[in-house]
This record gives sequence, C-alpha cells and structure tokens, in this order.
Amino acid sequence: MGERASTLLHSRQGRVIIDAPSSAIHNIRVKHKQPLPGVDVQNKVRDFRIAAGMSQGELATALEVSRQTIQSIEVGRYLPSLPLALA
Repeated sequence: MGERASTLLHSRQGRVIIDAPSSAIHNIRVKHKQPLPGVDVQNKVRDFRIAAGMSQGELATALEVSRQTIQSIEVGRYLPSLPLALA
C-alpha cells in the first residue's frame, strides 16, 4: 500500500514501453530454475505487458533481449538487473 511511485521503462531507441511501479523493478540479477518464493515481479511484468497490448516477442524486440528472457522474467526464473529493466 502507500503511494504509487512509477518507473518509466525505455527501449534503447528511447521509446517508453511501460509505466511500472518502482516496486516491480529490482536491482538484482539472479537466474533460477524454479520460481523464486515470495517474488511477484514476474506477474507485474506480464500484467503491464498485456496492458500495453504487447506480445512477449514485441517487448523482447523493443528491449533488445530474447523472447525467452521475457518469458523467464514472467515466470520468475530470472529477475532482471536494473540496467536491463531500464534498457
């Protein structure tokens, strides 16, 4: 709860992709084979992507990462570093 702070995510071309709550962005980078317990960032990324009307492939292209990276973030196997989140 509390106030909603937002972080604008940009592609490398400078276009705004998503207006995401700051709490959805973590400054850590960890790969896991199983979803991380207690972490809901993946659901927020998926929710914001769908709200923006983008497919995983479209978001991946805009951020210059693979579709598999977006999929891993959404299912909780990968938490993006802040530079990737702001790429």
